[in-house]
Amino acid sequence: FFFSSRPRTPARTALLSSQSRSSSTRGRGGIRPMDQELIASLVGASIGLFVCCTACIVCRIWRRNRYYKKVQKSLDEEEAAFQETLARNFRDEGQLDAEDQAKLNMLESYVATAGGEAGAATDAPLPASAEDVDKFMSALAAAAAGDSGLPPAKEGDDNV
Repeated sequence: FFFSSRPRTPARTALLSSQSRSSSTRGRGGIRPMDQELIASLVGASIGLFVCCTACIVCRIWRRNRYYKKVQKSLDEEEAAFQETLARNFRDEGQLDAEDQAKLNMLESYVATAGGEAGAATDAPLPASAEDVDKFMSALAAAAAGDSGLPPAKEGDDNV
């Protein structure tokens, strides 16, 4: 067809080019080989992009899960340490340190010396924790300063 023995004339060249175009479009269902290559390239690039995006998403999920496992492990360790400290403090709560013990001894000695004078104070149970001792000591200091929390007496009262 390209090596024919007939000479090429402009009419013959136009006829050959129209035949080649029509034969290439008819033989393959209307799609030219150049179009097929372009479509195959686009499909391949699309599949590659999809696989790349999927791989990125899977890696991101894997990294996130690994990070959250580390965070959860450290939170569990911190919670265990807190529970251990809480249990140890709960066991040791009954024991007072030297300063609180001194306050408690001073309170007991005051209650013993004031025994008959403060009947209500002897009926109340002695404080067992450091916070109770501090509250009682502040109330005792306020009472010693004259601030009993009662309204002031009137000048004409004989009960004072």
